[in-house]
Amino acid sequence: MARRCGHCSSFGHNVRTCGDLTRALERRRREYLARDESSVDPEGSIERLQNLRRLQRVTDRLAKRTGVHPVTGSKVAKRILSRPRRCSYCRAEGHTRRTCSIRNGDQAVYREATRIARQAIVERIMATDIGIGTLCVHRLGYYDSKKDWHFGDRPCIITKVLWSEYTYDSHSFQFEITPAAMLLGGGTQRARSVGAQHISLSMLENNLREEGGKPVTPAGALSFSEEWLSASDIDWKRIAGFAGAGAPRHSRFETLESAYSREWAPQILAMAYNNLQKKR
Repeated sequence: MARRCGHCSSFGHNVRTCGDLTRALERRRREYLARDESSVDPEGSIERLQNLRRLQRVTDRLAKRTGVHPVTGSKVAKRILSRPRRCSYCRAEGHTRRTCSIRNGDQAVYREATRIARQAIVERIMATDIGIGTLCVHRLGYYDSKKDWHFGDRPCIITKVLWSEYTYDSHSFQFEITPAAMLLGGGTQRARSVGAQHISLSMLENNLREEGGKPVTPAGALSFSEEWLSASDIDWKRIAGFAGAGAPRHSRFETLESAYSREWAPQILAMAYNNLQKKR
């Protein structure tokens, strides 16, 4: 099958060698030049700058396409006009995301901030004796024995801790609870059909602290792994600002670049930054 150009749809050549495209770029460049020369907008205005940027882009495309710079007439190596390597995290040129020192530094701050936040969680859990097997009452939807749907308080048991999901900027520390009827096998299959739900540590603390709160029966505090306490278990692919090859630097780290803005950073993040500074 003969080659077909993606620009002019003719057979026998492709876009890279299309004469129509080259002539179209030359015509567009002349239009931008004429527009700049006849412009009544002041120099440095938005309209003038936009036209100059378009002119520069077309000029570079022509130089790369023909190998001859349309202004100087000199030969140009195509690699000179190639877009410079740019980091997808900090947007600076000259390095990639994998070798970005700013990204590595931000990860260290984030990890230290998570370590500090998790230590506070440890103290709260030790003070409440909440752990696997804790019996609590939580409001959720369920079917009764007559297969009617209700929404109300039900006895539940903590069956899981969502360890890895908690970092310094998480809204809450979460447990997974399962209705006791589902675990004990009571009632009809439909009555037991409501599965596991989530409940926060803050909600359990409020129930323990407030008079008239929903009952909570402690079952012994949790044990904490060294990996979790040191925050070395963080999955960076799930953290906003670090996730994905194209995710740019998260704005919460930009405040750490200048001393005058550090006082506005979140308290834990600023504490983490100071801790790392002392270790250097």
